[in-house]
Amino acid sequence: MDNIRDHPWFGMGLGTTVGGSDADDEQGTFASTGSVTAEHGSSYLAILGGVGIVGTIPVAILLLLLITKVVRVLWAMRGSESVSHPAIVLAVVMIAGIIHAAFEDWMFAPGNYLCVFFWSLAFLFNDLAASLPRMSFNWHIRTLEGVTASRP
Repeated sequence: MDNIRDHPWFGMGLGTTVGGSDADDEQGTFASTGSVTAEHGSSYLAILGGVGIVGTIPVAILLLLLITKVVRVLWAMRGSESVSHPAIVLAVVMIAGIIHAAFEDWMFAPGNYLCVFFWSLAFLFNDLAASLPRMSFNWHIRTLEGVTASRP
């Protein structure tokens, strides 16, 4: 939280920490000590601390587009008799990943297997969801003559 408070607009740089400058501490043979690592606890806090408010805007747009696509897929399948489309399973995985990223720092860490798995499935989900029909709302409007007109 101190990184976000000290550098709110542009952050400190993705993957950098305040404690990372203390590299004079004794290092383990196969592991880093607590002085050179940081646990953010949330992917969203990690991205905010890393790239600041300005860098978080494109990430928020990306996640908003993904959430919009998930809602579109679930809405298209709501009235369908066949729910065996693979995009439904991936939509649920996207929802679970977006919620889970609020509690663990993995969504924007390319060295983490879960990051690679999630974004690979997100791109696959995007391709599968493109084949589904687009949402359309039919608005029934009563005209002066009493006839109901329908506009998409």
